[in-house]
Amino acid sequence: LGKSEDLQACLTLPEAFSIPKFSENKDAAWEFIEFMTSKEKDKERALNIGSLPLWSELYNDTELLEKYPYWEQFGKQILYAKGHPQLTWYDEFSYILQVEVQRTLNGQKTAEEALNSILEQIQDKL
Repeated sequence: LGKSEDLQACLTLPEAFSIPKFSENKDAAWEFIEFMTSKEKDKERALNIGSLPLWSELYNDTELLEKYPYWEQFGKQILYAKGHPQLTWYDEFSYILQVEVQRTLNGQKTAEEALNSILEQIQDKL
C-alpha cells in the first residue's frame, strides 16, 4: 500500500454462517442464511443495534450515515481491510504478540525490544 497520512487501514474479523455436513434441514438452513445476510436485514440490524454492515454499499446509505456519520470513514477503510495472518499456529502468535505489546505499553520494554523478542520467539516457526 505504501504510506499515506490520509489513508487508514483496518483489521477485519469476519464472521460466517455454516451448514453442518449432516444437517437434516440443509434447505431451511440455507434459506435462513440468505434471510439473515440480505441487504434489508443487514440495514435493519445496523439501524437497530449498530452492527457494521456486510453490504459495502450500506456505508454510503443516507439513513445509516445520519445515525452513524463516522461510518463514512469505515466505508473507505474497508477497501484496505486485512484479516489475521493465515498461520496454523495463530493462537500462539497472537499470545506472544499481545504479551509483548502489553509490555511495551506498560513501559517494561521499548518497541524495538518487544519486536526483537517477538522475532526470537517465533523464529523457529518461520
